[in-house]
Amino acid sequence: MPDLMTGLDAATLPHPDIPQRQWLVVEKVLFEAWGLLLNLPPTTLDISLATEDEITSELHKAIEDLRYGERLPGFTAAIFETTSREGNLCSFDNASIDKQPDLVFRLVGKHPGVARPEQHGLFIECKPIDTRHPIGSNYCAKGVIRFVSGEYAWAMTSAMMVGYVRDTQYTIKKLGSALKKDLKKYETLELPRKCQLPSRSYRSKHDRVWKYPVLTNNSPGPIVLRHLWLEVS
Repeated sequence: MPDLMTGLDAATLPHPDIPQRQWLVVEKVLFEAWGLLLNLPPTTLDISLATEDEITSELHKAIEDLRYGERLPGFTAAIFETTSREGNLCSFDNASIDKQPDLVFRLVGKHPGVARPEQHGLFIECKPIDTRHPIGSNYCAKGVIRFVSGEYAWAMTSAMMVGYVRDTQYTIKKLGSALKKDLKKYETLELPRKCQLPSRSYRSKHDRVWKYPVLTNNSPGPIVLRHLWLEVS
């Protein structure tokens, strides 16, 4: 297996976390972009029926419109790079080189203490939530697990799950129940609880039991997952 850290300071893994203020900016961007999608005509996008990829594609377009239009304070091309959608990245051990997180927000410029710049950013995985896409078998088993297992955001200590909520019977409380059913699988250290204001997210905390390969053999430590649920109605 190739050494992912060759020529780099592997001791800097995991990277310093993204500042709280940038997470709050991204939250506002996602809410604003979601509002734009809700106003699209059904002939363009019917969120109640659209696939995950169709929704995320339109959400990505709306995000970039906001960035270039500089409609939200702190979200400009001078501060944030172009938001990537499903860009190919490797897993922590290089076992896969085709991991595709739904969205990654990256800050412009160089960042001290960053060993892998392509792995530095605000990683987001998006999942629909409704009767056809249950929280346990979809949101958790195909979303949360990717951060716990080192597929996504393995150089970071925080990341985000976004839920496209198409049935309001599904609540954050039910997410807690789904995680509680299999605490070991998701290495859950803290069940979802409300983030401090002005954030509108919830947060859970998960251990990561694997280690970075070769040069460092360090543990990445836990990851904090923010949960931002966007409702259709």
